[in-house]
Amino acid sequence: MASKARSSVTIDQVQVVLVDIEGTVTPISFVKEKLFPLARTELRSHLVSNWESAECQEDIRALCCQVETDLKNGMDDVPKICDASLSPDKAYPKSLLDAVLKNVLWHMDSDRKTTALKQLQGHVWSKAYADGKIKGEVFGDVVPALKQWTDEGLIVGIYSSGSIHAQKLLFGHSQEGNLLKKLKLLMLPVCKWW
Repeated sequence: MASKARSSVTIDQVQVVLVDIEGTVTPISFVKEKLFPLARTELRSHLVSNWESAECQEDIRALCCQVETDLKNGMDDVPKICDASLSPDKAYPKSLLDAVLKNVLWHMDSDRKTTALKQLQGHVWSKAYADGKIKGEVFGDVVPALKQWTDEGLIVGIYSSGSIHAQKLLFGHSQEGNLLKKLKLLMLPVCKWW
C-alpha cells in the first residue's frame, strides 16, 4: 500500500482556536451541580415574575414550537403545552404555567439540548449572575491561555450546546471578573459536526 503524503500544520499557521465550555473551560461539576439545579429551583419564580415580558413569551412560544416538532418526529411522550384554549399571550392560567413547568422539567430530566430549553435556562441564570448568587467558574489555566492567544492575534472561538447568552453570562460574571472586557472572545452557537 502506497503511503499518502500528510500535510502538517505548524503552530504559526494557526489563526483560530476553538474551545468548548463544559469540561474544557469550566468544570463539568459547575454546570451539572450549580447551573442546572439553579435553573430547576428558580424556574417557577422566573416564569411567574416575568410571564408578561416579551422575552418570557418568546421562551414559551419556542417551547410550544419544540413540542410541535417533537410530536411530528414521533416523540409522543413530550409534555404538551399549547392548544387552542391555552395561548401563551394571555395572562398565565395555572394550567398553562403547570404545563410549561412540566415540559421544561421533562427536557431537563431528558438532558435535551434544545434551543428552546437553553434559551430559557439562560434567562433564568441572568438574574442569579446579576444578583451575585453564582459566578462563572473557569479552570485556572484558562484565563492565561485565552489571554496569550488573543495577545498573539489569534481568534478565540467559544462554543457550547448552551445559548450564546449563557456563554456571555459565564464569561461576563466569572470568578476572574468580566472576561468579556479583558479578552476578545467570539461566542458561537452550537456547532453541529454531522
